[in-house]
Amino acid sequence: MEKNKITDIRVRFAPSPTGHLHVGGARTALFNWLFARHHNGKFILRIEDTDEERSSAENTGEIIRSLKWLGLEWDEGPDKPGEYGPYLQSERNFLYKKYIEKLLAEDKAYRCFCTQEELASEKTRAESEKRQYRYSGKCSHLTDEEINSFLEQKRPYVVRLRIPKGETVLNDVIRGRIEFKNEIFDDFIIQKSSGGVVYNFAVVIDDALMNISHVIRGDDHISNTPKQIIMYEALGFSLPVFAHVSMILGGDGKRLSKRHGAVSVDQYRDDGLFPEAVVNYLALLGWSTSDSRQFFHLNDLIKAFSLENISSNPAIFDIKKLEWLSCEHWKLFDRDLKRKYAVECLTSAGFVSGGLSKDEIELLDKALALVGDRIKKTGDILIQINFFFKKEINYPENILKKYFSSGTSFLEVLDKIVNSMEQLENFNEIEIEKIVKGQAALLGIKDVKLMQVIRVVLTGQEISAGIFETIMLLGKNKTVERIKNIVRKLGS
Repeated sequence: MEKNKITDIRVRFAPSPTGHLHVGGARTALFNWLFARHHNGKFILRIEDTDEERSSAENTGEIIRSLKWLGLEWDEGPDKPGEYGPYLQSERNFLYKKYIEKLLAEDKAYRCFCTQEELASEKTRAESEKRQYRYSGKCSHLTDEEINSFLEQKRPYVVRLRIPKGETVLNDVIRGRIEFKNEIFDDFIIQKSSGGVVYNFAVVIDDALMNISHVIRGDDHISNTPKQIIMYEALGFSLPVFAHVSMILGGDGKRLSKRHGAVSVDQYRDDGLFPEAVVNYLALLGWSTSDSRQFFHLNDLIKAFSLENISSNPAIFDIKKLEWLSCEHWKLFDRDLKRKYAVECLTSAGFVSGGLSKDEIELLDKALALVGDRIKKTGDILIQINFFFKKEINYPENILKKYFSSGTSFLEVLDKIVNSMEQLENFNEIEIEKIVKGQAALLGIKDVKLMQVIRVVLTGQEISAGIFETIMLLGKNKTVERIKNIVRKLGS
């Protein structure tokens, strides 16, 4: 990107595949994606995989799956080639080498042949003199003859950038104007002795050549930015617009980590939170609208998003709020989306396979309507409706002990209840309720206690929708069969 060249909106998310997609990284990706979509721009995925020891194809795949689960599709990336590729940093070394040679040829960078021992000696001297260590720059004065001689001797070297005098200014959309005195920097390394380039150099080349117009990233990169600006200027590239978002903290005010709970997107996916809610919540971590609105669909976020409304204050992560939003999104899902999530849960758990029959779909829709709004996660769907699709109920040992270890009185009353149900010509809630409450009165116990026993017998668990509504949806045959089975099993 040459100086003064006007570009369209192009932003990027550039994760290092050294682990799973962290909440902070996901929020950075989302802010970039929303900014691009709001301005009809392009969102680019670039994988910064130059850390050979820690990067892996497996981690790259996991990051890609997490982004797709969130619904953040990219316009260009490793699997979507464009004119600015390749999009894996490990495949861009030929470009980095070209610009290293350019800087050397223009005497804006130089080869440094100092050994580790020499550098250690300089550092020790600085410490003894109680001053901050900076490289002395002695190799910046080598003559061509000295350089050629060292090269002929095949002495290892790094390449350092010459730092100009004066100051470097970062005009940040979120942070405002930040000034850095160039004297705080030494002539820093841009190419290692192995021939590989350092992060700060690679990212400048990549962003410039990919015509990135805005760099939106975490504020942990602020310290890198003046170095990058110096490199932009040395290379003759125009600067992108910078926007550094604040870090995410746990409820204790410390940087978000595993001690605060799950911190990776794949964990929230595995926990069953709805991606629509996760995206909604990530957007609220440091960004807001003037009316402090909390609930957003994705299209609403695209319309409302702006960099100017991102706060410079740290965001506080609250898992309870995320779960609340997940429940709120479930309430507003249409029938087809609720059905989709339910089928995925039932299929994954092995309760259904292949496509659902017409009768199963009808049962599913009725079960979901019965469940209503009591859903925060996909796992809640499974708890609330799985027993409608089971052929046989397997009762956990702790459940049997809790409800049937004190004798056979419940078995006897269940036997009476099922006999009465079988004789019902009109199998409806009113008649069933009469039978259950009548038997509870005869036993001298609260009817809710007997209703809970029946719930356990019919569902295999202690949680369900209203028991009489559940019985009606199960139907007479399944209800009678399950009660008879538990009486037969425990009675024998």
